[in-house]
Amino acid sequence: MNFFNQSKNRRDYNLRDWLQRHDKTGRLAILKPGARLEFELAGIANRLDGT
Repeated sequence: MNFFNQSKNRRDYNLRDWLQRHDKTGRLAILKPGARLEFELAGIANRLDGT
């Protein structure tokens, strides 16, 4: 499925399509192994949002 030719039903997208979409639009972030998710993930998300 091509995300740039989107259908109206978003349930048609699978995880691979969703990840490819975010990679192509520069919104995919990959964490380093060993990141403490309970604290570091929130900080990384805030940084990516610009807050």
